[in-house]
Amino acid sequence: MNRDAPGTRKQGSWLMAWLGGSLVALGLTLVALLGWMSALSYSNTSGFAGDPILMTFYAAPYLAVAAGFTFFLVIMIMALAEIRTPRPLSAWLFAALFAIAPAAFVVFGLLLLGDSAPDAPPTSDPSILWPPLCVLAFGLCGGAVAFRIRHRSWR
Repeated sequence: MNRDAPGTRKQGSWLMAWLGGSLVALGLTLVALLGWMSALSYSNTSGFAGDPILMTFYAAPYLAVAAGFTFFLVIMIMALAEIRTPRPLSAWLFAALFAIAPAAFVVFGLLLLGDSAPDAPPTSDPSILWPPLCVLAFGLCGGAVAFRIRHRSWR
């Protein structure tokens, strides 16, 4: 979209939209991971979970690469979709859902690999759905933030 065309709104950069969406998704994921690891650590007397802050610190680079790649895919999809006209928030959320779904399936698959601790819930327990659903929700939040940064409004 031409920024200098009369009657058009000024748009934010694609780079800032990518960074904003990635950082929001990464931040929410790290906070949730820290909370989950802390809950495992303090509920388990055998000390299985170890140090939650250290484990979250170790996971941060991997999650940063995953969030960066995922939101790069979202930005590429929307850059192609917005060649002529801006798309609504629903299109951005659909693109984010499309891009984040493989990561959610990977998380779900990793949870189904087996019981990692004696106190872990069995793989048939519905509580194992929470991590993949959180990945999807955090990706949608990141997609909404990327839309907001790119279009500078919620419309």
